[in-house]
Amino acid sequence: MQRRGRITSWGMLCELVMAKFDGDQYPLLLNQFEQLRQTGSVVEYQVEFEQLAHGLLLYNNSYDDTYFVTRLIAGLKEEIRRVIVLHRPKNVDTASALALI
Repeated sequence: MQRRGRITSWGMLCELVMAKFDGDQYPLLLNQFEQLRQTGSVVEYQVEFEQLAHGLLLYNNSYDDTYFVTRLIAGLKEEIRRVIVLHRPKNVDTASALALI
């Protein structure tokens, strides 16, 4: 609720900040996330993956573990991906740990 220029709720503050500074970042972020592939080390890939994943969750918190695990595995180099898929990890932490091995 906004009275006489005052912001009286956290939700209102979030809406106003997003309207002022956000622009069209969500579709761009989603595209970056979907295109993300491991080109260097697993650790470098994991860092970029986590940054993008957290950014997506700011816009849409309905993504679940299955989506993130699927995306993490899909972006790994083929020789790593083949081994991880056999283990059927249920969460990103497990998939990440397996990739590091």
